[in-house]
Amino acid sequence: MISGCPCLQELAIVFPYKLHQLHFTAPSIEKLELEFSTESGSAQDRYYSLDCPNLKILQIEDVLLGNLQIIDVSSVRKAITRGSFRVDLPSNEQDQFEILLGKFQNAEVFYWGDNTYLQLEHCGNEKLAFQKNTWTRLALRSGARGSCLLGVCRLLRNSLYLQQLIIYADVDFICDCNMLLYELSSPCVMRYLKIVTILNFEKSCQPLLQLIEFLLKSAVNLDELVIVCNRKDRLLSIEGHAFMMKLLSFRRASQNARVVFD
Repeated sequence: MISGCPCLQELAIVFPYKLHQLHFTAPSIEKLELEFSTESGSAQDRYYSLDCPNLKILQIEDVLLGNLQIIDVSSVRKAITRGSFRVDLPSNEQDQFEILLGKFQNAEVFYWGDNTYLQLEHCGNEKLAFQKNTWTRLALRSGARGSCLLGVCRLLRNSLYLQQLIIYADVDFICDCNMLLYELSSPCVMRYLKIVTILNFEKSCQPLLQLIEFLLKSAVNLDELVIVCNRKDRLLSIEGHAFMMKLLSFRRASQNARVVFD
């Protein structure tokens, strides 16, 4: 048990021998790394709890998530889990990803294997946007002040293996950059993208329409684009009807692509 430790800010526990229980209540710890060897005992017998309200960065490897109790990690901004698993999670990997993401509701970056969640910055994250990645599932949420559509398009262009995309639309995407039209019109082929889900849709905005058009013309094997509305009555308004008609007029690179309003 590690309790208190007012001066402790960083701690890494790597391949401990016969460690079966660990409880953190360190108030000042900001970075924590837990990594266990599968040969150091049965993962079923290890139990851990985290109560670190000031923790900013958490990295977990080979921890049975069913034995990990999250008490308070409200300040975590970056969470990385590799090789971690939980026997009672749903068999659907996308559902598993969303459940794990729910444990870190204030995270700006969350990695789980090839699954990634990003809370985008106002002007985009240029470093991430220009790096090729191997993510297969990606969830994007705009920051409180909105996020740069140009950076989003560049990020998607470099996500070569992306299969599923989630976009949280409760905050607008924005862009006043002259490069946006060039980026949107440049050829892009997303060969593996099958499902796009737009969550928390409340109102139409031009950048969101531009993003949807970019996805429909780039995803050559897309099966479904689902728009989940917070208030379905808004789709019946004049503005909502115009949004649907405009969206349905976009060219689709995939002949099998369906657009669903839920």
